[in-house]
Formats: sequence, structure tokens, C-alpha cells
Amino acid sequence: MKNLTQVGVWIDSKKATLVILNNGKETIKSIESNFESRIRVDGEGKQYTRMGNQFSNFEKVKEKKLTQQLKNYYEKVIAALKEADSIVILGPAEAKIGLHKAISKIKAMSGKVKFVDTADSMTENQVIALLKEQFI
Repeated sequence: MKNLTQVGVWIDSKKATLVILNNGKETIKSIESNFESRIRVDGEGKQYTRMGNQFSNFEKVKEKKLTQQLKNYYEKVIAALKEADSIVILGPAEAKIGLHKAISKIKAMSGKVKFVDTADSMTENQVIALLKEQFI
């Protein structure tokens, strides 16, 4: 019988903690996001710039950069989850939902997510305990 690899992910916008259970062994992996909440755009000075009768701001540029940073972060986490047979996603805010959506777009992984739940800041031991409770 094949050993099942079960992974619990606690994720927020700064860091993802992966707890991997395989054949009774626990492995813990952390992935940093390198997410910048305040991005300075080259040429940015004021909150807006005036071009003739039009006003423009840098919000769209900032939003695109933030979206790209999150996409890259989710891709790093998903790369670490490739070998998982079942996945539990936990987290306090939007990142858990974003990760779940990113996984759902991958046909080979979409059925592996068992549940997504809201959880405030958790220690690695708390994630391990919750994961064992869900899988055992």
C-alpha cells in the first residue's frame, strides 16, 4: 500500500508553514512570501499626476505588482505541495482563499484539498495537532 502524504498549510500574506505527515513522520517547511504591502512606483511623487484635463494615479500599477507578488507566492507554496495526497488549508485572512483558488485551477491537484478553514495565528505544534485530528 502506498504511503499517503498529508499536508497542512497555515498561510497568511507573509509566511506559509507546511506540516507534512508521511508514514508517521512530521516534516515542517516554511515559505516566505517577500510580499511588500507598500510598493513605491518609479516616478511616483504625489498621490496623483495631472495630464491635461485628466488625473491619474498609480493605484493600478501598484495593484498589478501586488497581484503578481501573491501569484508568485502561491506558485512557491503549490510547488511544495505537488507530492501531497491530501491538503488542509488554514489561515486568518484572504491568503488561504487565494491559495485554494490557485490550487483549484490545477486539474491534477484540485481534488486534493480536503477543507479550508479560518484559524488565527497557530504554532507548528497546533497545526500538527489539527492535521492529525483531521486525517486520523
